[in-house]
Amino acid sequence: VVSTQSTGSSGINAEYGKQWYQRRVRGTMSMFISLFIATVFLSLRNIVGIKLSEYPPEFLILPQDSKLSLTCRVDPDSALETLPDSSESESLEPDLSLVGIQWYYQQTEDGQEWFLFESEVLEYSSVQTSYEGFYFCKAVLNDEELVRSDVTRLKIAYLNERFLKVPGQVYTVEGSTVEFECEPPASYPPANVTWHKDSKPISNARAYMGFNYTLVIVGTLPEDSGNYQCVAENSITNETRTSLEGELYVTERIDNDFNDDSERPSPSIASYYTTVLEGESTSLLCAFQGVPYPTYRWYFDNGTEISDINTTFSYQYENQVLQIDSVTRDLAGLFLCQGTNVAGSGVINITLFVDYTEELGFSEDLAEEMVFIQDEGEQQKSSARGKGLLHLTSDGTELTKLS
Repeated sequence: VVSTQSTGSSGINAEYGKQWYQRRVRGTMSMFISLFIATVFLSLRNIVGIKLSEYPPEFLILPQDSKLSLTCRVDPDSALETLPDSSESESLEPDLSLVGIQWYYQQTEDGQEWFLFESEVLEYSSVQTSYEGFYFCKAVLNDEELVRSDVTRLKIAYLNERFLKVPGQVYTVEGSTVEFECEPPASYPPANVTWHKDSKPISNARAYMGFNYTLVIVGTLPEDSGNYQCVAENSITNETRTSLEGELYVTERIDNDFNDDSERPSPSIASYYTTVLEGESTSLLCAFQGVPYPTYRWYFDNGTEISDINTTFSYQYENQVLQIDSVTRDLAGLFLCQGTNVAGSGVINITLFVDYTEELGFSEDLAEEMVFIQDEGEQQKSSARGKGLLHLTSDGTELTKLS
């Protein structure tokens, strides 16, 4: 019995010793971890509180060729004080002279970071579209990042020259609704679009800008006739682009009662062209279907009505035919035939090409310098003399020397 009790007592003591040892080990490890954390904290106490006093904006739009300047600086008041080596507690100013500012660039927000250079100021004297992207700065010490700024997105403002859609010519009768199209040049930021009439901003209460910058004029009146232009302006570059002129011609409504049977004139063909030799006669035809029967008016391409009948022009078949007795080269161009009734109007565009020959005199010096390429490729001087004839068409597409 004594032996058994002694053995049990020894087992209890052994278990107690094991537990005591484990507590001592855990305590020792905790102490070392605490000392390590304290040491790291004390060594980093200069840098863990660093903030930036100046940093770039989140978004920046600049005109092309302008100057870019971004600044990034460390705020000395944001750094924690350094603990002195002596036992006496004494506050010291942190030494931030070793902290550097590095600039980085990303082509996309999640793209690769490209180191640019180390400086508090990022500066370019003339930015281009290739400079667009994301920029940010880092405060570093011994190549270790302490803090970084938010990214700044840089966009380059521009306004192209060419309009994608421009207003055209509109012939209508009063009381109708007309539209002028406009698609401004490519721009960043998007251009501010306005409409002008006769080079002045439109002040017409019946005119408004609809979808896709379309100018809509309701209840047209003869005084609405004029030249209309679309104007695009970039607020960043302070550039302005003006479209080609669109022309509006509004004629007075015929004093007939409008009824449900009325039909707007519909042209038999929208446009056509004809070529006539100079000096010959020709007839320009115009036909509309409409109820009531439309009246016809003819215009030159500049909007001038051909109303004064002279020896050159004459009308036939209630103005459906414009007769030209002798075609001259200055008549080459666009003729407009308008059919109008109480329901509205329509237009047919007719392009007249004038074919003519022009006699040109060649001097002897010029004739001697004329070079012709023979079959074998040799260049030989021609002894051509006298006069030559050039065969021309009014559209400038044909130029043939006649022997």
